[in-house]
Amino acid sequence: MTAAPQDASRADARRNRRKVLAAASQAFDEQGLDVSLGAIARQAGVGAGTVYRHFPSKEILLEAVLVQQLDDLVETARQWAARTDPAAAFFGFLL
Repeated sequence: MTAAPQDASRADARRNRRKVLAAASQAFDEQGLDVSLGAIARQAGVGAGTVYRHFPSKEILLEAVLVQQLDDLVETARQWAARTDPAAAFFGFLL
């Protein structure tokens, strides 16, 4: 019975991390790198402690945002490659 609460807390932590990454990506796009971690926490709907627990510094958060964006690009490229010929996939991905 102790496994369920741990699983729930991990799922909650993963969800909060995703919310912080999404809010940070948007905040960096709209306000630049000077945006505070507190502002990102408010935008994500979480407490500042949640942000600092996952990302102890703004640099670490920015790195995580960039890694997430690159992972998203790789996934998009894989989807294009899986559904069409190489030339069409390449140009479709670029467009």
